[in-house]
Amino acid sequence: MGLALARRLVAAGHDVRLGSRDPERGCERAAKVGAAFGGSCAAAAVDAEAIILAVPWHSVPRTLDTLGDLENVILVDTTNPFVEGSATDLCELPGPSGAELIQEMARDARVVKAWNHLYAGLLRRSVDIDGSKPTIFIAGDDSEAKELVAGLVFDTGYEPADAGELSSARYLEPLAALMTTLDRNSGGDAIHALKLLRRERLGAGGRGREGDGALVAAGIEPPPAASAA
Repeated sequence: MGLALARRLVAAGHDVRLGSRDPERGCERAAKVGAAFGGSCAAAAVDAEAIILAVPWHSVPRTLDTLGDLENVILVDTTNPFVEGSATDLCELPGPSGAELIQEMARDARVVKAWNHLYAGLLRRSVDIDGSKPTIFIAGDDSEAKELVAGLVFDTGYEPADAGELSSARYLEPLAALMTTLDRNSGGDAIHALKLLRRERLGAGGRGREGDGALVAAGIEPPPAASAA
């Protein structure tokens, strides 16, 4: 997920830095996608406006430890709290969701959940699926942080949709397990993505009868581009 996102963000013109627990591996991966820097997680995170956390769930605590001070940093959580070795079995957490637990571990960061329900294989392929762009749900308690992440989602070619507060991660994380199950049930013949649609109620006073509205894609306007690491 991390490498695929980095490649798309580099292509969109963002200043991308790749971090790894193995600095040499970080350098190699940065060169592979054309990122501006590659090295350790701590070095890549210096002065970053946004940090995308794309590691296995069991690696989250030690990765956060290496990042140091995250005060006011936008921390994009793409993880899912799966049992190690599984892509469908969720861990029994000491809290409502993995994203909320990450916020507890990094109290000064501005945590935003995003991309967790998209299979990394899709990021390596064309965004267009039968004429539609998949929806990426975004959840967080900081509206400014969500707007920036929405811009990054838009720049990777997907359609951002505001899923509300960070507590919505309680629904997004099991959703990732569903998407993995759909892929597996296809026997390897398909990769699935989601498209959110909503029916607007139009008419006098802004509300009309059921069925009066137009069917439109649900999303939020992308803000100006921002750098990411």
